Amino acid sequence: AGFSDVAGNDHEVAINALADAGIINGYADGSFKPNQTINRGQVVKLLGRYLEAQGQEIPADWNSKQRFNDLPVTAEEELVKYAALAKDAGVFNGSNGNLNASQTMQRQQMAVVLVRAIKEIAGVDLVAEYKKANFVTEIGDLDKAYSAEQRTAIVALEYAGITNVAHFNPGNSVTRGQFASSIP
Repeated sequence: AGFSDVAGNDHEVAINALADAGIINGYADGSFKPNQTINRGQVVKLLGRYLEAQGQEIPADWNSKQRFNDLPVTAEEELVKYAALAKDAGVFNGSNGNLNASQTMQRQQMAVVLVRAIKEIAGVDLVAEYKKANFVTEIGDLDKAYSAEQRTAIVALEYAGITNVAHFNPGNSVTRGQFASSIP
């Protein structure tokens, strides 16, 4: 992809692969900014492009049916299109009916949307699989996750080998590079 700031970064391979596939893009200055936090709107665009690349179609009513209270169909076209796709696929549901596009994405939220995306795209229910396998987590700070859905999603990512950390830091923000590396 040739970003000016990813050579040697821990997430370089994932970033370049997703850029080559047209799923992520960088900034006008040629950078990707892998260490910058990613917001919920950016995640929706990335997931939308990923779903589209996997054969999902943008809903025909993307520009006439509002999916989130805080995202009118007259907002930025790319965000509205991919928000409709991610919402209709059940991958990104928002919070109390809102997308909160400019809010930073937390690691526990990332876990949930990734588990949903894997289920939607690959037909694999990681939560059901790890429970069936009686998988025991080694993540020590799981209790810091806000909800049961977030806790089970974090364990599911550990089970699938997408994360293998002793401390997941559920409430921490996600960087652009980390999110790129977590896309299967």
